[in-house]
Amino acid sequence: MQQPVLVSIVSAYYNRQDWVDNTIESLINQTYSNIEIIIFDDASTDDTYEKLHAYAEKDKRIKLIRFAQNKGFVLGMIEAIAMCQGEYIAIQGSGDISFPERIAKQADILAANPKIGLVGSLRNVVNKSSLDKLYAFKNNSWVEGEAFSGDASKLILKKNLFSHGEVMFRKSVYDKCGGYREIFTFAQDRDLWIRMSKICQFHTIPEVLYERYFIEGAVSINPEKRLIQRLLSELAVQCGETETGNKDIVQKYGLQAPFFLKPSRRLSIDLSKMAIKWLNQNEIAAAKVFAVAACNQKPNLMCYLVLFMVTKLPLNISLLINKLMFKIHKLTI
Repeated sequence: MQQPVLVSIVSAYYNRQDWVDNTIESLINQTYSNIEIIIFDDASTDDTYEKLHAYAEKDKRIKLIRFAQNKGFVLGMIEAIAMCQGEYIAIQGSGDISFPERIAKQADILAANPKIGLVGSLRNVVNKSSLDKLYAFKNNSWVEGEAFSGDASKLILKKNLFSHGEVMFRKSVYDKCGGYREIFTFAQDRDLWIRMSKICQFHTIPEVLYERYFIEGAVSINPEKRLIQRLLSELAVQCGETETGNKDIVQKYGLQAPFFLKPSRRLSIDLSKMAIKWLNQNEIAAAKVFAVAACNQKPNLMCYLVLFMVTKLPLNISLLINKLMFKIHKLTI
């Protein structure tokens, strides 16, 4: 009987000592038999490495890398994937959980469909952060994602279809499109998916196979990181909009590419929406930063109104106007 394709599962850790056990247990208990688990500890200063090392001692499928100095997520991922022996690469967010059949079901999709180069799934999202109001959470958990299969090259420019952690892709597709790019310290997944979408099809399994956690310090709930993430996401999209055969902004200018980012109306509106979210959370300083950043792009009247709200009006009046804006124009999400 032919052995199934080797799948390399890659996960990055930095100071996540309280989020080791559930994640690693979910990986070593996968129903898919032929896996290697590549984990890198990015110079953690807590007990993360020690806990990971204990698992590596027990399970020889785990290959643990420890960086002496903090490299950052994207450089660590580049180095870890370079070590992978698997034909398929599965990403695993530190602190998140893969359901037992995740790897098996995703590998089956790739094995049965040569045109599909990347496969995700629906995911359950659990809120463990204190910023409930920022995303208007009605519950502590909800299901995220949508069924999809086919050419995603246009859709991925409008929205990110995946949360990164639940994705599996062919290593050959990763290599062909150039892999992760160093400049994308955030939004590295959006940039990678955009380039992958030009050479393969995508598929989302319409089943919850992954559980993602919002926790304190995550990019999605940190104002400074969130702003950089939005700017780099726009850079990824502008690169993706480059005509076939031409070099994109990053290929032309390398690490200087952000200086050549074109003013964007969509980014202005997006940043204004985030300013309103921070205002609703009573994070005034963060709201001002996002509002100013929005007006430094290609603003419309709404962007200037948001800037006026967060810099000139009392908080109670600003929140009242925001409620009216939400009801009439649905400016927040």
